[in-house]
Amino acid sequence: MTLRAMQTEKLHKYRLRQSVRLSRTGFSDKLTSAGTDYEVIRLLPPDGSGEFTYRIKADGFSERAVRESEIVARALMD
Repeated sequence: MTLRAMQTEKLHKYRLRQSVRLSRTGFSDKLTSAGTDYEVIRLLPPDGSGEFTYRIKADGFSERAVRESEIVARALMD
């Protein structure tokens, strides 16, 4: 891992390959549920509001981008 990648990862609440779940589902999330396990596959820079974003993926679903406030660590949901 490069120095820049390590510095970026330290700023994010979640890390690569960590299991997370959506904290709540929205209107556009009819096919998913808060119980679906996702894996963090990419750490993204903050969005326009300054909140960190992530690319997550679940088996059988395509990738999606989420804000840090939209996900929780899987262990906290069990």
